[in-house]
Amino acid sequence: ANRTNVVARVFSLNRSQSKSKSKDATAEMLGSAITSALQGRLHTCTTIATEVRSTAMALMSGEFGGMVIKGQRWVTPLNLTAERIEVDVGQLLIDYGALVLQQKVQLRNVPVGGCTITLTADDLGNFMTHPLMLGVSANSIQGETFHFDKKSVVISSDSQGRGYVDLEGVWDKDNQRYKMRMVPIVSTTPKGSIRLHVSAKRLLEEGSESSELPKSNASAVAHGMAVLFSSLTLNLQF
Repeated sequence: ANRTNVVARVFSLNRSQSKSKSKDATAEMLGSAITSALQGRLHTCTTIATEVRSTAMALMSGEFGGMVIKGQRWVTPLNLTAERIEVDVGQLLIDYGALVLQQKVQLRNVPVGGCTITLTADDLGNFMTHPLMLGVSANSIQGETFHFDKKSVVISSDSQGRGYVDLEGVWDKDNQRYKMRMVPIVSTTPKGSIRLHVSAKRLLEEGSESSELPKSNASAVAHGMAVLFSSLTLNLQF
């Protein structure tokens, strides 16, 4: 009886170790395929790390719990850039046959997850002038285009530690240059929702007199920018 128990325990241990190795090997293969696919889409990057949450049995049927992708200094072919990025994706349904036979990641569902992106001033400037934003800003303020100046972006904080973003651009309606400041305001409610406060002022060209210029539309620019960024939705397939 004792010998039978020992054999059973050894068999159980070996089976468990085999499953663990199978899980690790499969997850590693899938992670490598995803990393390779991302590297193929990016122009350059410093790092890409993919961690797959999986079980061997689930992966055999093309299902796994999700994954986390982390990267630094990503640059897309159209110069959409990010200092750091972390993507947490929920459950995915994978075409396992395509993965094994073709080394391609093909999904059978639309996963749900979250994303955190850290941008420098240069990154935000690239974003504001990226083709994704050009279409959005074409009718951003009273149906007129606002042309962002990518070199004008400043990310900083005031004396009280409140963060802000400054940026400039030219509005087609009056052909004037405006400087805007965007400040996130955190609500004191339990949910702690965030709203965006935007202020704007017209910048005078050197040697210009205020009386020579048309009436300032700074309030319209500020309102338009607040609406634009508070409701911004983009397809980030680059």
